[in-house]
Amino acid sequence: MSPTVTGPGTQERLEKMMREPTKTNRALLALLGLVLLGGGLLVPAGGADIYRRLNLSPPTGWPLTTAHTILVPSADQT
Repeated sequence: MSPTVTGPGTQERLEKMMREPTKTNRALLALLGLVLLGGGLLVPAGGADIYRRLNLSPPTGWPLTTAHTILVPSADQT
């Protein structure tokens, strides 16, 4: 048998904790969303040659620097 917690207002407090997401969870989820959105926007930026048009430099080591950059070498293409 599982132990039960008793006391005045215990059930209501447990239900409230399970219903309401914490501010920390929301902040971490928002941060993760921004990171994924930023990373996802780098790919079309390289494909559309936005770096050259706006005189920006892409991230260090980023393979998509121009619209003509080949990601897969011809030896690996089948």
